[in-house]
Amino acid sequence: MKILKIIFIIVLIGLVVADYFIHPHHPHFFWDEIPGVHALIGIVAALVFVYLSKVLGGLFIQQREDYYERNKKGEDRRI
Repeated sequence: MKILKIIFIIVLIGLVVADYFIHPHHPHFFWDEIPGVHALIGIVAALVFVYLSKVLGGLFIQQREDYYERNKKGEDRRI
């Protein structure tokens, strides 16, 4: 699994480096001309998704450690 991760990182770095040499024919927006911007947008979007999933999971999915003991007594199930 570690070798697969290394290969994946090498391929990603190679694609960002290749982006410096391959220019779009007709960029529609100014950021299309910036090398590596799409990789940066992808990394930022992935980090935002991970952060939001942790926050929403903490709010709606996770329960307290004594969830089942409290629930037997008929108390509130929410945190």
